[in-house]
Amino acid sequence: MYKWQRIKALHAQGVSIRKIARTLGVSRNTVRKYLKEANPPQFKAREYEKQLDRYREEIQAMLDKGYIGT
Repeated sequence: MYKWQRIKALHAQGVSIRKIARTLGVSRNTVRKYLKEANPPQFKAREYEKQLDRYREEIQAMLDKGYIGT
């Protein structure tokens, strides 16, 4: 979101697309894309499978049987 705001602000000040891209280290196409968007881009974190999920049933069965050792 920070880059989106900076791009919008710099463009409003009359800075060229090429100079914005060079200043922020992004491509000119990225600058153009962000200028077209009315709202900042939304990023969603990936959902990863937890490592214990594949063993959850087995672990639960052991706990139900009273297993507490190593």
